[in-house]
Amino acid sequence: MWRLTALLFACLALCAPPAQAQSLLAMVNNYRAARGLPGLALDARLSAAAQNQASWMAANNRCCDHSQGGASTAQSRANGFGYSAPLITEIIYLGGSAADAMAWWQTSATHTRELTRPTGGQAGIASISGKDRMAHVVVFGWTGGGSSSGASSQPAQQPAYVVGVDEFGNIKHEVQPGDDLGTIAWRYYGYQWDALPTIRALNKRSQSEDGLLVPGDILLIPPKAGTYTPVPGTASAQPTASASSTDSPATPERHSPAPNNI
Repeated sequence: MWRLTALLFACLALCAPPAQAQSLLAMVNNYRAARGLPGLALDARLSAAAQNQASWMAANNRCCDHSQGGASTAQSRANGFGYSAPLITEIIYLGGSAADAMAWWQTSATHTRELTRPTGGQAGIASISGKDRMAHVVVFGWTGGGSSSGASSQPAQQPAYVVGVDEFGNIKHEVQPGDDLGTIAWRYYGYQWDALPTIRALNKRSQSEDGLLVPGDILLIPPKAGTYTPVPGTASAQPTASASSTDSPATPERHSPAPNNI
């Protein structure tokens, strides 16, 4: 069944992408060009993966979930359509037009990091209308300018915002501009909202302090199965944004700017 579904989406992606998707790819590449960064080539396999995610978002009227309810990840979807790269990431939006999506992503440090990675690569784009909102998805395959075929032998890099682990294995997260406890929990590490009391207790913080984090603060995050586990002492110059492939919950209005996207 998965192979049949993969072939269907791949066939759809090989056709000329809709105007909204074409417009979004142009905006992404114009944004990169204005910063002296190489453009991203459209890849049919990544577009099929993007269409798969956008279709799920539109059908379920749901944003902030890169895992489709725990069924897949950005990487597994891209791999399922035959694409492999050293790093595969994804940004999503559920709301208005492609221009709205691009404008919203530029307000988020996490999404801006994805849009401005200095390495070369490919991108897959999808824009699909739902009941009353439009789902926009960009899937990035970061290859450093090399081929995207075949498995990579390069080890996973540790995000720059991870500065190590403590003696109990908890991740030491360095707070970034714009972070609060909720965004750190779901965007970077894929936790649901019911995990926040545990994270607060681990850091001896109260709920009233969730939005009082200062860039440079160190917050302890318990490791979670299926997420990146940092290796002490291996720093990376390029942070891996939370928008890549985490299992993110539906976002309460008080924690996220409208129209609630990650």
